[in-house]
Amino acid sequence: MGRLVQSASARSSGPGFESAGRDGVDGRDDEFASRVSKYIPSEVLAAYLALENILAPTATAVQSAVATTSTAANAAAGMVFGTPAAVIVFLIGLIFTPLYIGSIGMRNKQPWALHALVATLAFGVWAYAMKGSFFTTAAFKGEPLYQGPIAAATLVVFSLVSGLIKPSSRD
Repeated sequence: MGRLVQSASARSSGPGFESAGRDGVDGRDDEFASRVSKYIPSEVLAAYLALENILAPTATAVQSAVATTSTAANAAAGMVFGTPAAVIVFLIGLIFTPLYIGSIGMRNKQPWALHALVATLAFGVWAYAMKGSFFTTAAFKGEPLYQGPIAAATLVVFSLVSGLIKPSSRD
């Protein structure tokens, strides 16, 4: 099973595809569950979590400051971003995801553009769902961006939709 989601037509024309197996190596498209899991940039999310844990004390201090600031003051400020470290760590993950997926695709001579787009969106959804400090320290009109029920619902809906996305042989 490869790292990238592929269509059966893109996969069936190369060496090593004679053996039967799951997830497209026998000429079939990746199955729904396989597509969902392949679109999640787990390697980038692992690095994101590591950096988040290194910088957690800084993010927690800002989160406390945002929570103690009056709602009227935050509303007047409009959008308030979190700590510079939280923003930088989030942007690193957001930028590195398509670069990482693209490097795998180019190295294996596989179509990767659609996968990179979906994986980048998945990174943002998962970072939000994992209560990343970018979302917990930022606020919009006095309310923190992170809302648990919204994060859970977003993750479920994104997972269902991403499983429906099948690349064509041209992607």
